[in-house]
Amino acid sequence: MTQPLPDVEDGPCTVCGEQTEAGAAAICNGCGKTYHLVLTQNTEGKDCGEVWLNEEFLALEFGCARCLAEQRGEQGGQLDPPPAAPPPAPPDPGPPQRIRVKHQGISARDIVRRKRR
Repeated sequence: MTQPLPDVEDGPCTVCGEQTEAGAAAICNGCGKTYHLVLTQNTEGKDCGEVWLNEEFLALEFGCARCLAEQRGEQGGQLDPPPAAPPPAPPDPGPPQRIRVKHQGISARDIVRRKRR
């Protein structure tokens, strides 16, 4: 049998210390404590954490700002590591160099034959 969930509005916010209100609080999946979170789009209030969709389990996950800051602090301030910078582009060699041969009575056919050898 599963245990009943604790009342979300019980106790102070783990982040700011103010009392939480019904319908404007959530329980952190990390520490299990209550924090302020506006659960509807048409109401205003304090957000002391985040909620997101876990794509693997298709479930909502809740995180207070303290747990998220700890998680981000371990990874340079971001949840996902930053993408690697692309390697620098090689220097532009410029237009291809053409070998010019002065006309010395040699036909074009002979010049091409010499280049092929």
